Amino acid sequence: MMATLKETISAAKASADYSSQLSSSIAASSEETSTNIDSQSQQLEQLATAMSEMSSTIQDIAGNSERTSSTTEQSKDFAAQGSRSMGYTLTNISGISEDISSTHELMEALKQGVNDISSVVNVIHEVSEQTNLLALNAAIEAARLANKVAASQWLPMRFVIWQVVLKSPLLRYKPLSTS
Repeated sequence: MMATLKETISAAKASADYSSQLSSSIAASSEETSTNIDSQSQQLEQLATAMSEMSSTIQDIAGNSERTSSTTEQSKDFAAQGSRSMGYTLTNISGISEDISSTHELMEALKQGVNDISSVVNVIHEVSEQTNLLALNAAIEAARLANKVAASQWLPMRFVIWQVVLKSPLLRYKPLSTS
């Protein structure tokens, strides 16, 4: 009976140690992911700024193109050809400007998504820290119950094991066989 108790305590300690190691690994991964997301967020902000400046420049170019178009129309020799060329150029520049505006909006949405992911990573990090504490608490609780079992020989071993399993939200064991 004592050998089974020792095996159960050993299994509970090993499970708690494994949970602690797994939580530490998750925390390290979360911190690395958070660092990478911060770096990407900064790069996205720089890209969004560059896109805004490009959009402003293209709008200035579009305004200049309109003024050039009105000047070109005054010339009789190239009036028809110049008008068609400028109309085509303005259409393309407006399309590009709209595309850049759409891209800027998408970049803002992407930036928000990165911020949301960063929040999720922070939550995962906090959960992993709490998991470490729960694993430690489970190990302490198992040791405490093992001492109680050793002190009171009349309590059946299976009942004690089920008490440990049912009280700990991290431990999910299959019922022990009666062998």
